[in-house]
Amino acid sequence: MKTADGAFHQCFNGQAIVDSHAQVIVAADASDEAPDGRRLEPALEQLDDNLEAIALTLPEGAALLGDAGYFSEDNVEATSEHGLDPYLATGRFKHSEPQPPAPRGPIPTDATPKQRMARKLRTKKGRAVYAG
Repeated sequence: MKTADGAFHQCFNGQAIVDSHAQVIVAADASDEAPDGRRLEPALEQLDDNLEAIALTLPEGAALLGDAGYFSEDNVEATSEHGLDPYLATGRFKHSEPQPPAPRGPIPTDATPKQRMARKLRTKKGRAVYAG
């Protein structure tokens, strides 16, 4: 796998979906692909399979939180299609950097999916959910 230093190393990239209330891993995967974003859909499919195997369904209002490596329009759509409310970061902030203010007013009609997600994360609910 190509790493941040530009070299190729023998390593794997691990993904996990965790039930944050029960603190249980409900889906996991390891691959030799560096980008996290391409691994979300297979993880969601594994989550569905695992829940079906134990005859459970997602609770109402279940959310999926992911860092900026998972954000794409396709991943937002896939997460919603799997019955989860997506909260996927659209960028990175430094720890010392102040957060932008919470949005006010209606969502602009011409907002892109990325702008909509960034706005969702800045709302009071979005900040509370993402902060966990």
